[in-house]
This record gives sequence, structure tokens and C-alpha cells, in this order.
Amino acid sequence: MAILGMTAPPVQTALASRPVPGYIGTMRLIAAMFEPDRGELRCEPEQAARLLRMMTFAGARPKINEGQP
Repeated sequence: MAILGMTAPPVQTALASRPVPGYIGTMRLIAAMFEPDRGELRCEPEQAARLLRMMTFAGARPKINEGQP
């Protein structure tokens, strides 16, 4: 979330003044985070980004995280 500049809930004025990356932009930013460790990954950085995003959102669902986000 820090890479995306989302370290706190958005404030109306901050949200309006800061562009929010769309899905593709977000995935590129996350993949870039994995790029320095490409040689140690078992998949491409883009796939690692996709998996991290899926686990992050799944972990936020009470029926999946058993009440422990």
C-alpha cells in the first residue's frame, strides 16, 4: 500500500489532488516491487504481483480469514 501512496485513509482533498492508478498501473507498481528479487522468485514478477493482490484481498474477507485480518 505504501508503494501506491495509500498509507492512510484518503482525505477528500488529497484524493482529488492525487491521481489513483487503475488496475494496470497498480499491477505494474506491485510487479516493480518484486523486480529486484526476480532471480529468487519461482514465477515472473507480474505473476507474483497478481498472487499478492489476490491473497491481500482474500485476507480481508471475514469468511476467509476466520476473523483474523
